Amino acid sequence: MRTLKLALVAVGLALTGCATNAQTGTLVGTGAGAAVGAGAGAIIGNNVGHSRNNGATGALIGGGVGALGGGVGGYMIGNDMDRKQGR
Repeated sequence: MRTLKLALVAVGLALTGCATNAQTGTLVGTGAGAAVGAGAGAIIGNNVGHSRNNGATGALIGGGVGALGGGVGGYMIGNDMDRKQGR
């Protein structure tokens, strides 16, 4: 039940952002970079090591590091795009 409530709040916030056109290049770049980085980090982390836990530990570590790196990279690219557009 708690998961359902959190999911509904997250969907509501996402729809509010879409309705108010609150997306900027920085916001979109950070989110997309973090998602791609987390996915890639989880795949690499799962394949590289920590196999005694069936790769779960490596996937968690890789996903966290990938999300951080992708988020920072996405922020930098999106911020530069926003500056060029004068936002």
